[in-house]
Amino acid sequence: RNWNLPSWRVNLRYKPTESWTLYGSVAKAPKSGDFATGTVRFVDNPNAQVSVFRSYESEEILAYELGVKGLLLGGRLRTEFDVFQYDWKDQVLPQIVTEVEGRPIVQPTAFETNAGDATVKGVEFSVEGRITERLTANAGLALIDADADDAALTTFQQFPSFAPSGSVAGKYVLRQSRTQYTVGLGYEAPVHEAFSFFVRSDYAYRGKQYADSVNQAIIPEQGLLNASLGLRGDNWTVEVWGRNLTHEDAPSGAVRDVAVTNCAGNRPVAGAGSFFPFRWSVSHPRLTTLGVTARLKF
Repeated sequence: RNWNLPSWRVNLRYKPTESWTLYGSVAKAPKSGDFATGTVRFVDNPNAQVSVFRSYESEEILAYELGVKGLLLGGRLRTEFDVFQYDWKDQVLPQIVTEVEGRPIVQPTAFETNAGDATVKGVEFSVEGRITERLTANAGLALIDADADDAALTTFQQFPSFAPSGSVAGKYVLRQSRTQYTVGLGYEAPVHEAFSFFVRSDYAYRGKQYADSVNQAIIPEQGLLNASLGLRGDNWTVEVWGRNLTHEDAPSGAVRDVAVTNCAGNRPVAGAGSFFPFRWSVSHPRLTTLGVTARLKF
């Protein structure tokens, strides 16, 4: 298969003053089509395993962005605000199929398929400032609304909640939080003519996410607190640091996959019966971690 993948971007920037910039952009970017592969057994020849290749088309995103950034308080405060929208076409989602090219297969199998469209809208705001000569702070906030538009999963056509079309229109896009924010505070002061002391702490939060297209599997909200302190010279740094100091253990991600032995009696798929051996593979954050890092520039 061949896919034509034109991409383009138009930017506009205007500076009403030296300290302020207004900007906007429109861009279009594709992601190439590809092949979804799988090994199946057809009902009319169940003893033979056959490799199947199913192609799917390119995805495309048309992105719009408008923003403003500038300096306040004589340059001590830097701020930026922007709004954006992504029109996402031909989104690729996994589909469970029971036949391939009209031929029924023994075990339902997942293939990537162009399943619909989505619209992502959001606002972002960030600020960074010097509170005193030695104390700095920063904060950032993102609010995002990401909904499927015409998406449908043939897998769900037989389920009462989604029959007869299998539509998941209006469901939230996978692995995207509605709210994210960061805050940070840092302090640095000289303690000797050859080096200075510094300390910094940062907190990052992201809201819950959905791990499936029907919004039933939830990846919970997560907040991570990091901190560091140390000494810094002209060409060296010694730093003591801690990550995930609140011991956050909520799952950080999840993906649905298939284990062929995830069946009653731990039998392979061939003798598993009629159900599909789904499972969730879940990733977790590294728990509280402490360390020391030394750097030398030469």
